[in-house]
Amino acid sequence: VILMADKEAEGVAAGFTSSSDDEATPGPATAGAGGGLTPALQQQIELRKRRAMALRAKKQAEREAAAAAVQAAEATLRPVRDGAAADAAAPPGKRRKRDAGASAWRKDTQAGFFLAEEDEDAGPAAGQGHESAAAAELAPEIDNPFYPAHPKCKDCNAEFWNSQLQVQFGVMVCDKCQAEHKEGKYSLITKTAAKADYLLRESDLGGLPDSLRFIEKKNRRNEKWARIKLYLLAEVEARSFSLYGGEEGLDAEFDKREAAKKTRAVVKQTKVMKKLRKDTLTARWMKEPEKHEHEYGAENHNAEDDTWSRVCNDCGHVDVYEKM
Repeated sequence: VILMADKEAEGVAAGFTSSSDDEATPGPATAGAGGGLTPALQQQIELRKRRAMALRAKKQAEREAAAAAVQAAEATLRPVRDGAAADAAAPPGKRRKRDAGASAWRKDTQAGFFLAEEDEDAGPAAGQGHESAAAAELAPEIDNPFYPAHPKCKDCNAEFWNSQLQVQFGVMVCDKCQAEHKEGKYSLITKTAAKADYLLRESDLGGLPDSLRFIEKKNRRNEKWARIKLYLLAEVEARSFSLYGGEEGLDAEFDKREAAKKTRAVVKQTKVMKKLRKDTLTARWMKEPEKHEHEYGAENHNAEDDTWSRVCNDCGHVDVYEKM
Protein backbone atom coordinates (compact mmCIF):
# COMPACT_ATOMS: atom_id res chain seq x y z
CA VAL A 1 0.00 0.00 0.00
CA ILE A 2 2.84 2.33 0.83
CA LEU A 3 4.55 1.60 -2.48
CA MET A 4 1.31 2.28 -4.34
CA ALA A 5 0.94 5.59 -2.53
CA ASP A 6 4.52 6.54 -3.38
CA LYS A 7 3.99 5.58 -7.01
CA GLU A 8 0.80 7.66 -7.13
CA ALA A 9 2.67 10.59 -5.67
CA GLU A 10 5.39 10.18 -8.30
CA GLY A 11 2.73 9.94 -10.99
CA VAL A 12 1.09 13.13 -9.80
CA ALA A 13 4.46 14.81 -9.74
CA ALA A 14 4.95 13.74 -13.36
CA GLY A 15 1.54 15.09 -14.35
CA PHE A 16 -0.57 11.91 -14.08
CA THR A 17 -3.30 10.74 -11.69
CA SER A 18 -4.42 7.22 -10.79
CA SER A 19 -8.04 6.27 -11.26
CA SER A 20 -9.98 3.59 -9.40
CA ASP A 21 -9.33 1.18 -12.28
CA ASP A 22 -5.51 1.48 -11.75
CA GLU A 23 -5.12 3.08 -15.14
CA ALA A 24 -2.80 6.04 -15.53
CA THR A 25 -4.64 9.11 -16.91
CA PRO A 26 -3.28 12.54 -17.57
CA GLY A 27 -3.75 14.89 -14.62
CA PRO A 28 -4.43 18.61 -14.59
CA ALA A 29 -2.40 20.64 -16.94
CA THR A 30 0.83 21.95 -15.60
CA ALA A 31 1.15 25.66 -15.31
CA GLY A 32 2.70 27.91 -17.82
CA ALA A 33 5.62 27.60 -20.00
CA GLY A 34 7.96 27.40 -17.03
CA GLY A 35 6.87 23.82 -16.27
CA GLY A 36 6.08 24.49 -12.53
CA LEU A 37 3.25 22.86 -10.56
CA THR A 38 0.06 24.67 -9.87
CA PRO A 39 -1.00 25.24 -6.25
CA ALA A 40 -3.91 22.83 -6.64
CA LEU A 41 -1.58 20.07 -7.86
CA GLN A 42 0.88 20.70 -5.02
CA GLN A 43 -1.95 20.51 -2.50
CA GLN A 44 -3.11 17.19 -4.00
CA ILE A 45 0.43 15.75 -3.81
CA GLU A 46 0.79 16.81 -0.18
CA LEU A 47 -2.57 15.25 0.66
CA ARG A 48 -1.63 11.93 -0.92
CA LYS A 49 1.73 11.97 0.88
CA ARG A 50 0.10 12.51 4.28
CA ARG A 51 -2.38 9.74 3.56
CA ALA A 52 0.47 7.30 2.72
CA MET A 53 2.43 8.24 5.86
CA ALA A 54 -0.63 7.68 8.05
CA LEU A 55 -1.25 4.29 6.47
CA ARG A 56 2.39 3.33 7.06
CA ALA A 57 2.21 4.33 10.73
CA LYS A 58 -1.00 2.30 11.18
CA LYS A 59 0.57 -0.86 9.71
CA GLN A 60 3.68 -0.43 11.85
CA ALA A 61 1.54 -0.11 15.02
CA GLU A 62 -0.37 -3.29 14.11
CA ARG A 63 2.87 -5.26 13.65
CA GLU A 64 4.25 -4.06 16.98
CA ALA A 65 1.03 -4.99 18.77
CA ALA A 66 1.10 -8.51 17.27
CA ALA A 67 4.75 -9.00 18.31
CA ALA A 68 3.95 -7.85 21.85
CA ALA A 69 1.07 -10.34 22.07
CA VAL A 70 3.33 -13.20 20.97
CA GLN A 71 5.97 -12.27 23.55
CA ALA A 72 3.35 -12.09 26.28
CA ALA A 73 2.06 -15.55 25.36
CA GLU A 74 5.60 -17.02 25.43
CA ALA A 75 6.28 -15.41 28.81
CA THR A 76 3.25 -17.13 30.33
CA LEU A 77 4.38 -20.55 29.03
CA ARG A 78 8.11 -20.52 29.85
CA PRO A 79 9.17 -20.94 33.52
CA VAL A 80 10.54 -17.66 34.85
CA ARG A 81 13.38 -18.06 37.31
CA ASP A 82 13.82 -16.05 40.50
CA GLY A 83 14.95 -12.52 39.79
CA ALA A 84 13.74 -12.40 36.18
CA ALA A 85 11.01 -9.84 36.95
CA ALA A 86 13.47 -7.65 38.85
CA ASP A 87 15.94 -7.78 35.98
CA ALA A 88 13.25 -6.92 33.46
CA ALA A 89 12.11 -3.93 35.54
CA ALA A 90 15.63 -2.65 36.24
CA PRO A 91 17.32 -0.30 33.76
CA PRO A 92 19.66 -2.00 31.27
CA GLY A 93 22.69 -0.33 32.79
CA LYS A 94 21.79 -1.22 36.38
CA ARG A 95 20.85 -4.86 36.03
CA ARG A 96 21.67 -6.62 39.26
CA LYS A 97 24.50 -9.14 39.42
CA ARG A 98 23.50 -12.75 39.77
CA ASP A 99 25.51 -15.85 40.46
CA ALA A 100 27.70 -17.07 37.63
CA GLY A 101 25.92 -19.54 35.43
CA ALA A 102 22.37 -18.41 36.39
CA SER A 103 20.00 -17.23 33.66
CA ALA A 104 16.79 -15.20 33.63
CA TRP A 105 14.75 -17.95 31.99
CA ARG A 106 15.05 -20.96 29.77
CA LYS A 107 13.70 -20.90 26.27
CA ASP A 108 12.07 -24.02 24.84
CA THR A 109 13.71 -24.61 21.45
CA GLN A 110 11.14 -27.28 20.49
CA ALA A 111 14.10 -29.55 19.69
CA GLY A 112 14.24 -31.64 22.84
CA PHE A 113 16.23 -29.28 25.07
CA PHE A 114 16.07 -25.86 26.74
CA LEU A 115 18.30 -22.96 25.75
CA ALA A 116 19.51 -20.75 28.59
CA GLU A 117 19.47 -17.01 27.92
CA GLU A 118 22.28 -15.39 29.91
CA ASP A 119 23.36 -11.85 30.62
CA GLU A 120 26.14 -10.52 28.48
CA ASP A 121 28.10 -9.50 31.58
CA ALA A 122 27.76 -12.93 33.24
CA GLY A 123 30.87 -15.04 32.74
CA PRO A 124 31.27 -18.81 33.02
CA ALA A 125 30.80 -20.38 36.43
CA ALA A 126 33.91 -21.07 38.45
CA GLY A 127 35.14 -24.63 38.31
CA GLN A 128 33.05 -25.61 35.31
CA GLY A 129 35.93 -25.78 32.85
CA HIS A 130 34.65 -26.48 29.36
CA GLU A 131 31.04 -26.96 30.50
CA SER A 132 28.44 -24.47 29.36
CA ALA A 133 26.26 -22.48 31.73
CA ALA A 134 23.20 -24.28 30.39
CA ALA A 135 24.68 -27.63 31.36
CA ALA A 136 25.55 -26.32 34.82
CA GLU A 137 21.96 -25.09 35.22
CA LEU A 138 20.31 -28.31 34.12
CA ALA A 139 22.63 -30.68 35.99
CA PRO A 140 21.23 -30.09 39.54
CA GLU A 141 17.69 -30.71 38.26
CA ILE A 142 18.47 -34.32 37.25
CA ASP A 143 17.22 -36.53 40.07
CA ASN A 144 19.56 -39.47 39.58
CA PRO A 145 22.43 -40.57 41.85
CA PHE A 146 24.47 -41.65 38.82
CA TYR A 147 24.47 -38.10 37.41
CA PRO A 148 25.78 -35.60 39.98
CA ALA A 149 25.99 -31.91 39.17
CA HIS A 150 29.73 -31.86 38.53
CA PRO A 151 31.09 -35.43 38.19
CA LYS A 152 34.81 -36.02 38.39
CA CYS A 153 36.70 -38.92 36.90
CA LYS A 154 37.93 -41.23 39.64
CA ASP A 155 41.08 -42.02 37.64
CA CYS A 156 42.30 -38.63 36.42
CA ASN A 157 40.17 -36.43 38.75
CA ALA A 158 39.07 -34.29 35.80
CA GLU A 159 35.57 -32.84 35.54
CA PHE A 160 33.31 -34.04 32.74
CA TRP A 161 29.67 -33.75 31.82
CA ASN A 162 28.87 -37.35 30.86
CA SER A 163 30.57 -40.47 29.53
CA GLN A 164 29.71 -43.90 28.21
CA LEU A 165 30.53 -45.71 31.46
CA GLN A 166 28.58 -43.16 33.47
CA VAL A 167 25.45 -43.58 31.38
CA GLN A 168 25.57 -47.37 31.03
CA PHE A 169 27.08 -48.53 34.35
CA GLY A 170 27.03 -45.48 36.63
CA VAL A 171 30.83 -45.48 36.91
CA MET A 172 32.38 -42.00 37.20
CA VAL A 173 35.07 -42.45 34.55
CA CYS A 174 35.59 -40.17 31.56
CA ASP A 175 35.79 -41.44 28.00
CA LYS A 176 39.54 -40.71 27.82
CA CYS A 177 40.37 -43.03 30.74
CA GLN A 178 38.03 -45.65 29.36
CA ALA A 179 39.87 -45.62 26.03
CA GLU A 180 43.22 -46.03 27.82
CA HIS A 181 42.00 -49.13 29.72
CA LYS A 182 39.65 -50.46 27.05
CA GLU A 183 41.41 -53.84 26.95
CA GLY A 184 41.84 -53.98 30.73
CA LYS A 185 39.59 -53.20 33.66
CA TYR A 186 37.06 -51.27 31.57
CA SER A 187 36.48 -54.05 29.06
CA LEU A 188 33.19 -55.96 28.81
CA ILE A 189 32.64 -59.57 29.83
CA THR A 190 29.75 -61.92 29.11
CA LYS A 191 27.52 -63.47 31.75
CA THR A 192 28.86 -66.97 31.08
CA ALA A 193 32.47 -65.84 31.53
CA ALA A 194 31.57 -64.00 34.75
CA LYS A 195 30.16 -67.22 36.20
CA ALA A 196 32.99 -69.46 35.02
CA ASP A 197 36.02 -67.22 35.65
CA TYR A 198 34.87 -65.22 38.69
CA LEU A 199 32.43 -67.71 40.30
CA LEU A 200 29.58 -65.22 40.55
CA ARG A 201 26.07 -66.36 41.38
CA GLU A 202 22.93 -65.74 39.39
CA SER A 203 21.72 -63.28 42.03
CA ASP A 204 24.89 -61.21 41.55
CA LEU A 205 24.25 -60.82 37.83
CA GLY A 206 20.60 -59.81 37.77
CA GLY A 207 17.20 -59.99 39.39
CA LEU A 208 17.98 -58.11 42.62
CA PRO A 209 18.37 -54.39 43.45
CA ASP A 210 22.07 -54.84 44.32
CA SER A 211 22.87 -56.86 41.20
CA LEU A 212 25.48 -55.66 38.76
CA ARG A 213 24.39 -53.41 35.91
CA PHE A 214 24.69 -54.70 32.34
CA ILE A 215 23.95 -53.80 28.74
CA GLU A 216 22.34 -56.02 26.14
CA LYS A 217 23.42 -56.54 22.54
CA LYS A 218 22.25 -58.73 19.70
CA ASN A 219 23.72 -62.18 19.45
CA ARG A 220 26.32 -62.17 16.67
CA ARG A 221 25.72 -65.83 15.86
CA ASN A 222 22.00 -65.52 15.36
CA GLU A 223 19.84 -62.43 15.85
CA LYS A 224 16.85 -64.62 16.79
CA TRP A 225 18.65 -66.02 19.83
CA ALA A 226 18.55 -64.39 23.24
CA ARG A 227 20.40 -61.09 23.59
CA ILE A 228 23.89 -61.15 25.12
CA LYS A 229 24.37 -59.54 28.53
CA LEU A 230 27.66 -57.71 28.95
CA TYR A 231 29.12 -56.64 32.30
CA LEU A 232 31.97 -54.31 33.20
CA LEU A 233 35.09 -56.28 34.13
CA ALA A 234 36.06 -53.92 36.94
CA GLU A 235 32.68 -54.37 38.64
CA VAL A 236 32.77 -58.14 38.17
CA GLU A 237 36.22 -58.38 39.76
CA ALA A 238 35.20 -56.15 42.67
CA ARG A 239 32.10 -58.22 43.40
CA SER A 240 34.04 -61.51 43.15
CA PHE A 241 36.84 -60.29 45.45
CA SER A 242 34.28 -59.07 48.00
CA LEU A 243 32.60 -62.51 48.03
CA TYR A 244 35.73 -64.64 48.33
CA GLY A 245 38.10 -62.34 50.22
CA GLY A 246 40.33 -61.01 47.48
CA GLU A 247 42.28 -62.65 44.69
CA GLU A 248 43.86 -65.27 46.97
CA GLY A 249 40.45 -66.29 48.28
CA LEU A 250 39.17 -66.60 44.73
CA ASP A 251 42.09 -68.87 43.80
CA ALA A 252 41.47 -71.02 46.88
CA GLU A 253 37.81 -71.35 45.95
CA PHE A 254 38.86 -72.37 42.45
CA ASP A 255 41.13 -75.14 43.83
CA LYS A 256 38.41 -76.33 46.18
CA ARG A 257 35.86 -76.56 43.41
CA GLU A 258 38.28 -78.29 41.06
CA ALA A 259 39.07 -80.95 43.68
CA ALA A 260 35.36 -81.51 44.32
CA LYS A 261 34.79 -81.72 40.60
CA LYS A 262 37.47 -84.42 40.21
CA THR A 263 36.02 -86.38 43.12
CA ARG A 264 32.58 -86.32 41.58
CA ALA A 265 34.04 -87.45 38.27
CA VAL A 266 35.78 -90.43 39.90
CA VAL A 267 32.62 -91.47 41.74
CA LYS A 268 30.60 -91.19 38.60
CA GLN A 269 33.11 -93.23 36.61
CA THR A 270 33.13 -95.96 39.29
CA LYS A 271 29.36 -96.23 39.16
CA VAL A 272 29.41 -96.47 35.38
CA MET A 273 32.04 -99.22 35.35
CA LYS A 274 30.23 -101.17 38.06
CA LYS A 275 27.02 -101.06 36.08
CA LEU A 276 28.88 -102.07 32.93
CA ARG A 277 30.43 -105.14 34.58
CA LYS A 278 27.09 -106.15 35.98
CA ASP A 279 25.37 -105.83 32.63
CA THR A 280 28.01 -107.88 30.78
CA LEU A 281 27.96 -110.76 33.37
CA THR A 282 31.69 -111.02 33.83
CA ALA A 283 33.32 -113.89 35.76
CA ARG A 284 33.80 -111.60 38.77
CA TRP A 285 30.09 -111.20 39.33
CA MET A 286 28.71 -114.49 37.96
CA LYS A 287 30.71 -117.79 38.33
CA GLU A 288 30.17 -120.67 35.93
CA PRO A 289 28.48 -123.77 37.58
CA GLU A 290 30.73 -126.84 38.03
CA LYS A 291 29.82 -130.02 36.12
CA HIS A 292 28.62 -132.98 38.31
CA GLU A 293 29.08 -136.58 37.29
CA HIS A 294 26.60 -139.00 38.89
CA GLU A 295 27.83 -142.14 40.53
CA TYR A 296 24.90 -144.60 40.63
CA GLY A 297 24.55 -147.60 42.87
CA ALA A 298 22.89 -150.97 42.21
CA GLU A 299 19.96 -151.23 39.81
CA ASN A 300 16.46 -151.95 41.11
CA HIS A 301 13.71 -153.58 39.05
CA ASN A 302 10.07 -152.54 39.40
CA ALA A 303 7.89 -155.46 38.32
CA GLU A 304 4.63 -153.48 38.19
CA ASP A 305 5.59 -151.30 35.25
CA ASP A 306 8.64 -153.28 34.19
CA THR A 307 11.14 -150.37 34.72
CA TRP A 308 14.56 -150.14 36.22
CA SER A 309 15.96 -147.39 38.47
CA ARG A 310 19.20 -146.38 40.12
CA VAL A 311 20.16 -143.70 42.64
CA CYS A 312 23.25 -141.40 42.62
CA ASN A 313 25.38 -141.89 45.68
CA ASP A 314 26.40 -138.14 45.84
CA CYS A 315 23.30 -136.09 45.01
CA GLY A 316 20.50 -138.68 45.32
CA HIS A 317 19.34 -138.29 41.76
CA VAL A 318 17.06 -141.17 40.64
CA ASP A 319 17.50 -142.38 37.10
CA VAL A 320 14.50 -144.38 35.76
CA TYR A 321 14.80 -146.32 32.52
CA GLU A 322 13.56 -149.38 30.67
CA LYS A 323 15.46 -152.32 29.26
CA MET A 324 14.59 -153.70 25.83
